[in-house]
Amino acid sequence: MMMKRPILALIFGIILLAGVGFYIYNDQKGSPSSQTSTSTNPLGIETSGNAIVNVEEIPQEPTKPNLDRPYTPPSNLPESARAQSQTKYAALVAKLKADPDLFKEWLELALYYDAADDFAGAEAVWIYVSQKWSTDPTAYSNLGNLYRYNIKNIVKAEQYLKAAITVDPKMAVSYGDLANFYEFDKKSIAAAKQVYLDGLKAIPGSYELMIPLAQLYKKDGDNVNAKKYLELAATAARAAGKADLAAQLEADAQTL
Repeated sequence: MMMKRPILALIFGIILLAGVGFYIYNDQKGSPSSQTSTSTNPLGIETSGNAIVNVEEIPQEPTKPNLDRPYTPPSNLPESARAQSQTKYAALVAKLKADPDLFKEWLELALYYDAADDFAGAEAVWIYVSQKWSTDPTAYSNLGNLYRYNIKNIVKAEQYLKAAITVDPKMAVSYGDLANFYEFDKKSIAAAKQVYLDGLKAIPGSYELMIPLAQLYKKDGDNVNAKKYLELAATAARAAGKADLAAQLEADAQTL
């Protein structure tokens, strides 16, 4: 069964209850500055209509999505929640019209579209964010999951999930997204394990990567490596002050 991930960092209202599977920016990092320029695009991807093509440069200033796009709240919400959603959406659009450089608000706007099953609207906004703030992985991750779960385009899903790692190799969750994609969509445990192993090269000692890696080894019948990574994860968790987690991992390792 394909596993979806929870929204991280910020939940901004009842409308997002339908938006499981996507990120918005973690406020603890602070909003990134706009990164668009005529410098070389490190990812080599850009949208052209509905296609992704190789490019050498990113636009000087990406074209902003239409802020007058119609929005219809999800029909499965109670009427009061639908009204509240419409009000919050209108306020968000007004903020972006007044100041189009609000990174977090663009991400929120796309989540409104996604929750309302307006996947084309969500796609347009996240593509814009990925071009304007090209060094932040959030929009790339969201596009990868949008293509994976909703638009059902696994080629683009893989490309954007990989791009999120390229943009920020220190984000453990991005490796989890890509590994999950390989395990369930591509049916390749070997590829999924390799993603986590690559992640550990970029983030040495990450118990967040070691734990699912151990689970994959166990699933693949390799209890030796499963135990190895559970024990390594326990050590790393204890060093991070996660004593209860470390104890559970040690207990799990003893069963192998």
